[in-house]
Amino acid sequence: MRPFFVDSYEGIQQPPANASYIIRSHLSRGKTQVCSPKISTKMLLSGAEVYTSTESRFSIRQGQFLITAPAEELELTIASSAVGCCFYMDVDYVHRLTAEMISADLEGGDGEVPAVTTTRLPLNGSQLGLSMLAVANHRLDPDADVLATSLAETTVYLSHLRANLPCRRQSTQRELVARLEVARTFLIEAQDRAVSLRELESACCLSRFHLNRSFARVYGTPPLRFHQNLRLDAARERLGAGEPQRTIAEDLGFSALSSFSRAYRRRHHHAPSADQPK
Repeated sequence: MRPFFVDSYEGIQQPPANASYIIRSHLSRGKTQVCSPKISTKMLLSGAEVYTSTESRFSIRQGQFLITAPAEELELTIASSAVGCCFYMDVDYVHRLTAEMISADLEGGDGEVPAVTTTRLPLNGSQLGLSMLAVANHRLDPDADVLATSLAETTVYLSHLRANLPCRRQSTQRELVARLEVARTFLIEAQDRAVSLRELESACCLSRFHLNRSFARVYGTPPLRFHQNLRLDAARERLGAGEPQRTIAEDLGFSALSSFSRAYRRRHHHAPSADQPK
């Protein structure tokens, strides 16, 4: 992917028409209109940006990225300064990859290919976000095929999440999925400690009712059970490495070894002792 550097709101004068490319930007306070025929993913290394369309407003900061639908007109506002990367990818190529994934899921059958919709997501919540971050920090070469494949996978994944939501308005679906993905990523990153619902509510900006109900519908289990399952999966690895059951149970916050054993059986369908070295 060809890189460009931008430090003014004039942008690049002649973007490649038939190739994927990257814009590394360092912009001061200002405002401009942005629109591209390509699919783009925008991430920040520092600062904050606000993208406004006729229907929605997307605020992104460090640790987040924005998937932008092709040809969507957005107004970009930067309040102070922002450093980031924007990856532009060919629409037809991403669409073809997405169609192949849908066909594979249906064992060769035809299925509707989900459209790319403008959505804000946490960087650490997907392979796409992690790959973008690695490229931005010069830890990974910018491979258009790898990034386009990750984008197609993310598109399919997001369409599955939206299909499980009760709301039908697209803007509501996008915002709810964005907040649920923040919650899921938060739980994954906090699996080495206890988490309260109050803490999770604050992290994803959802009420307890909507958090519990929507999380269970989308991911198949309530958020605190999801978190406990992550910890019990890690406990299985620790048992296999020879750590004592009691030590693991105490680390996970179980008041008694029997409580840990019941939770472990519910998750793994056998006793903890079955996973200990013989």
